[in-house]
Amino acid sequence: MKKIKLFLFFCSCAAWAQNPPENLLRMQCISDKADHEHLDSNNLLEKKNTPFSYCGNTSQYYSQNSLYVPKPTQDIIYIKLNFIFLTKPDGTGNFEENNLEHQLVWDDIIANMNYRLGHIEIPQDVTCYNYDPNPANHVYDSRIRVIVNRVWKVDPAWNFLVTGYVPSEGPYSNNSILIPGYNYYYSYYDNDPTIREGINVVFANNGELYEQLAQGNCASGIAETGWAASEFPSEYNLSQKSRQFWPDMYTKYLSMKHCVTQQSYPWSDVRGWYVGVGYSSFVHELGHSLMLYHQGCNDHVMNAQWNTNHNYISKDEIGKMYRYASISSVRQYFTEDSYTHDVFKVNSDETWDLNFRIYSNVQVENGATLNSTCNMIMPAESRVIVKNDSHYIIESGNISSADNENWNGIKIEGTGDLLIKPNTLIDNGYFYAYTSNSVLPAFKAPVDEIAMRNQQAVEDKTLVTDIKIYPNPAHSYFNIDTGKEKLVSWELYDLFGRLILKESTPQVNVQQLSKANYILKVNLGTKQLSKIVSVN
Repeated sequence: MKKIKLFLFFCSCAAWAQNPPENLLRMQCISDKADHEHLDSNNLLEKKNTPFSYCGNTSQYYSQNSLYVPKPTQDIIYIKLNFIFLTKPDGTGNFEENNLEHQLVWDDIIANMNYRLGHIEIPQDVTCYNYDPNPANHVYDSRIRVIVNRVWKVDPAWNFLVTGYVPSEGPYSNNSILIPGYNYYYSYYDNDPTIREGINVVFANNGELYEQLAQGNCASGIAETGWAASEFPSEYNLSQKSRQFWPDMYTKYLSMKHCVTQQSYPWSDVRGWYVGVGYSSFVHELGHSLMLYHQGCNDHVMNAQWNTNHNYISKDEIGKMYRYASISSVRQYFTEDSYTHDVFKVNSDETWDLNFRIYSNVQVENGATLNSTCNMIMPAESRVIVKNDSHYIIESGNISSADNENWNGIKIEGTGDLLIKPNTLIDNGYFYAYTSNSVLPAFKAPVDEIAMRNQQAVEDKTLVTDIKIYPNPAHSYFNIDTGKEKLVSWELYDLFGRLILKESTPQVNVQQLSKANYILKVNLGTKQLSKIVSVN
């Protein structure tokens, strides 16, 4: 067997579910096990080529799936998929954008996919990986769902035969050009500006078979391609694209609708067998995209055979899916607002030296010290909480938010403390830390504003007392009286650090603003003052 790229999996359009007749939909999943044996050495080479994303990776969060197992009460996180249907110029040759019947089929496939992700069953096969007969130890819901963006593209390669692929040679034809990887034919969709960010799942068909089936010819002798292919994510190249290729999904649909029904099977049953691919094969391929390997037991979603239940994923593997959603390239495809409303609790001294996307709050407690030395992406709405007598140190890293706009900063409670060392980048433009005993507990003061206010209060008491901003609170206008100093400009920010207004006049018009607290920064050239003002 020819060698294939290490992070690829060749899979069937595996188990079509709902027990179709024997041999009707048999498609087997194949993989090159030798590639798995060389996974670590190949990744070391990749690691060498992308040093800035390595960071040491000694943290337990880099390697321990058990730390990521979702709680049944936590919120769902969402991964984005682009289903890209390639068509002729007239919109045919594949599932059609304006065909209601086709749309409903995909509605059902996607619904089935999310149903399986949310309904994981205890296996009947005791040989299943990580089998545990205790129901209390079973994870019944992965708490992961897919959001699918359907895209139609006119493309000569709707007929994958034009790529040079030879069906008789199988997936290894012509250097595996239909397999996502270095030679992947459809890689140009990675950089298509009209397609939003997501795992690109391309659907194309054997054009010769399509023409036969479109004419109602069920005896052509041309078989549908019996495999699909996915990419493993990368732990080191965090910008690596993630793709899947699904050949002949539409020709299979035509074959089942026009040919299988001639065997006295009602279309309602045949259609059910077809959309059952959502329960099994699409979840199977998503598992590969989240670094799951094939499993042999009959009930496992990652079983490569067509005629199995495909309804089980082990607790450890669900933890692994979350781990790779945090530390690998596939994390870029989870929605910006994916947030579990759960807490990572740090209750002993830890160093986080990994490039880490988090989907929850972080809480440092029990006198522990958390030392963050690499890059950390926080979810929108989240915060880091440093409990009494605990410590948070940030050095040589980068903290950002998943949506580049909103997260709730670092809360310091009691005698907890925060130390931000040099060479640290907090690149949101509005980063803030605050304490539980602040004068305004609901106000999260920006760090630069706190530092500026404290420094100027010591160095230039005259500046603080001589500048007057009135009335405060105000309904319509704030007046800025700088005394003998010359006013250069002012800026008004909301409490998230977003610039609202900017001007150089001595009056701030707030008639159009909502009732809230704001930060008014007054620039006098060599001196500045920031003051909390209220609009009522």
